[in-house]
Amino acid sequence: MARVDKSARIDAAVAALKRGEFTNYSNAATKYGCDRTSLSKRMRGLTKSKKEANSLWHQCLTSEQEEVLITRINSLTDRGMPPTSHIVKNLAEEIKGASVGKNWVGQFVKRHGIRLKSLYLRNIDNLRVSAEYAPMFILFFATLTAVIEKYRITAENIYNFDEKGFLIGLGRTLKRIITQEALKSGRVKKAKQDGSREFISILACISAFGKWIPPLLVYKGDLGDLQNTWVDDVTTKSAAHFTVSSNGWSNNAIGLVWLKQVFCRYTKPKRETQKRLLIVDGYSSHVNMAFINTCDKNSIIVLILPPHTTHRLQPLDVGLFQPLSTAYSWELE
Repeated sequence: MARVDKSARIDAAVAALKRGEFTNYSNAATKYGCDRTSLSKRMRGLTKSKKEANSLWHQCLTSEQEEVLITRINSLTDRGMPPTSHIVKNLAEEIKGASVGKNWVGQFVKRHGIRLKSLYLRNIDNLRVSAEYAPMFILFFATLTAVIEKYRITAENIYNFDEKGFLIGLGRTLKRIITQEALKSGRVKKAKQDGSREFISILACISAFGKWIPPLLVYKGDLGDLQNTWVDDVTTKSAAHFTVSSNGWSNNAIGLVWLKQVFCRYTKPKRETQKRLLIVDGYSSHVNMAFINTCDKNSIIVLILPPHTTHRLQPLDVGLFQPLSTAYSWELE
């Protein structure tokens, strides 16, 4: 408090001097009970008031330096890499040559609210951004159209195949509804889950006509054997198949087994002369010579999605797996 009072007394003396009430520093210092030397330094601009000091602490960078920082933020954003608060802080410290406060970035964005905004953005890897090239998309759909027209493939014979992984027992973060009393008490901070970290993936396939075929579930097992306890609830009527791999994902062998024993079995066309179109991504378990040769023998045309474009072009990835994840979380609840 003493320091605040001292600063306030100097502020008052400065104001009085500027109003012309005193002709020298000594009289003003005596009147307001402050140190003459401190008053002299303040009047000459050698020191600043507490308010001015706080303002400079929040700004931290000069106006010119802040313009440089905004330019760098724009540059990163234009390259598809809008910076996080931590990166902005690093940039500011690089420009200033000294550290800034932990809350400085928030104040900086607030001061430049007309030009800057803090928000959440969905992550997308660099290769996927690079793949969002219009001519590549146009070429893919031109190829798709040409194949369909050349072989007169109907919607019921066009299939999309994809794989999705799950941590068993771990669902998505869902909105919760709790009482205000529980919220204010602080006793409810997290939602419980069973904590299992077992991994499983699902190989799904659906036609453009809307027909789905039984999925293949891939369990993780070091010994390579499917345990009976994993499928206790499965009956002969269950529309699903099961296998196991060392990491819970499909591999070349599993991809070939799925093609022969699942896809070919459930997607036989009404006429043997009809061809089927199978749209897949470029993972090795889907695209290898054994897989392609089997497709050729069974009149199946394989169309491979352009690299790193599944987030835009893969129908299952875009339209099915998101609601599947939500439904899985609901079941866990």
